[in-house]
Amino acid sequence: MITSIFKKSTPLNYIIFSVLIFIIFVIVNYPVDLQIISFKFIIAKSLLLLVIFSTFFVINFIVKKNGLTKESDFAVLFFFLFLLFFPSILCNTKLIFSNLLVLLALRRIYSLQTLKMVKEKIFDASFYICIASIFHFWSILFLLVVFLAVFFHVARDYRNWFLPFVGSAAAFILFALYGLLIDPSIFAHYKNSAVIDLDFTYFKNDFQNLALSIYTVIAVFFIMSLLLVLPSKPIIKKSAYKQTIFTFLIATLLFIFSTQKSNEILLFSFFPLSVIATSDIEQYLNKVSRSLILLAISLLAFYLFFMQL
Repeated sequence: MITSIFKKSTPLNYIIFSVLIFIIFVIVNYPVDLQIISFKFIIAKSLLLLVIFSTFFVINFIVKKNGLTKESDFAVLFFFLFLLFFPSILCNTKLIFSNLLVLLALRRIYSLQTLKMVKEKIFDASFYICIASIFHFWSILFLLVVFLAVFFHVARDYRNWFLPFVGSAAAFILFALYGLLIDPSIFAHYKNSAVIDLDFTYFKNDFQNLALSIYTVIAVFFIMSLLLVLPSKPIIKKSAYKQTIFTFLIATLLFIFSTQKSNEILLFSFFPLSVIATSDIEQYLNKVSRSLILLAISLLAFYLFFMQL
């Protein structure tokens, strides 16, 4: 049933996703103490919900505009299910903002394959990533994805290799102006977050450990499946999928390096893994296997969601 609903992109699917996102957001963010509910609280949470809706919109735009998937909504579905694995993400405002900016950068990076407005896209992608690093420092690692895209698509023009530095400089100039004029303490916060933390003893309960373990198994399964069939992919698609795998690896490295480590940081890996999983589901799994895998992941996602509340 899940397969039949989401195998074609329809307005009904958008309604379903909107309702489900709203419900899980309210469940996670509904305060135990009703006295803290105020006009300011409602506005802040409404803006956060709007950013989450924007995240799903950008994901859908990227996969459809760049032909990363067929005319299905499986990529959005997988992103939603992965979000259920780690519900505390829905409370992490800075991480959600940072991830949206990275997605906006990836939107520009993937579109480099059209070879139109190349310099503007490289600049924009670098700019977005550096702004994202203000909210979560190690998201700056996604600049490596920009250089990989330059290598794949526009390496012959040497000027393209310098543009990521120009975009980064523009972002940090604005950051410096904000710090000097409005909030000088932001410099210390940024500096303190620019350290590597390899401590993984952060689990608060067994269900967080279980969610991470299951997510890891799912990631390995889908990535290995894609790697096995990658040589048979059309040449025009190979660079996009290689770039997607590299993006997932960067997101994994980001998780490993980040300070104040938590499962929430895996949010950056959701988009590339959703694209990879969708590619496998759409092209290389028969209908029965596809339905069983989607059903299993869906049941696990909802189970882990409610167990971590």
